[in-house]
Amino acid sequence: MSYLDYLKSITTKTDFARKEEYVEYNFKRYIPGKKKNQISILEIGPGLGEAISYFNKTGINQIDIVDNSIEVIDYLKNKFLIRNAYYQNVLSLDQKLGNYDLILLTQVLEHVQKKDSILWLQLLYKHLNKDGTILITVPNMANPLGLYNRYYDFTHETGYTENSLRELVSQSNLDNVSVVFHEFAIPPVSAVNLMRIALQKILMLVFKLIYMVNGSVIPQIVEPNITMAIKKNTE
Repeated sequence: MSYLDYLKSITTKTDFARKEEYVEYNFKRYIPGKKKNQISILEIGPGLGEAISYFNKTGINQIDIVDNSIEVIDYLKNKFLIRNAYYQNVLSLDQKLGNYDLILLTQVLEHVQKKDSILWLQLLYKHLNKDGTILITVPNMANPLGLYNRYYDFTHETGYTENSLRELVSQSNLDNVSVVFHEFAIPPVSAVNLMRIALQKILMLVFKLIYMVNGSVIPQIVEPNITMAIKKNTE
């Protein structure tokens, strides 16, 4: 089974729409306030195109993608408006990438070997426009149930918390950078989601109490997934 077939086998139309809602709710705030035809986006590991679909619907078509599956790339090029698609290792793309207002890595960084993660971040930051943002979403190892996500996928290389992500940025020596963290939140778009949000808040409180009883440093974010927004500030 190819990777594309695998993605299709685990994604129904409902799943696709749900993931698109997550993209809109969590990432819409980072879309720059300029004409849509002037916004440039790079997505590493686009999956079945949930983010691309959302951006296309808003009028953003200047989208480049990178993936290690040629089948996924061909599928997405035929289905969505994409400017450039690269079937290459990110570290070999320095001369091909443009400059971007928004760079997305959703459930991708955990697949990158630790020895390459700093090089990835440095390269992507180099191709980020001033006032642009890199959005990195990963499973949150501060969540006591995070071990399942860490080892569910054989291709996962490492796990991250808010602190280790912050250390990654610090060791990458990026200039004029600011970093913000938040959970990859459930969008409040249905009664079911509202119930999930309420129950999740209770569960997250229990997790923080467990940390407190254990005598550990209590993480600010214990939700299942965490997003790090890296902004390149204007000098």
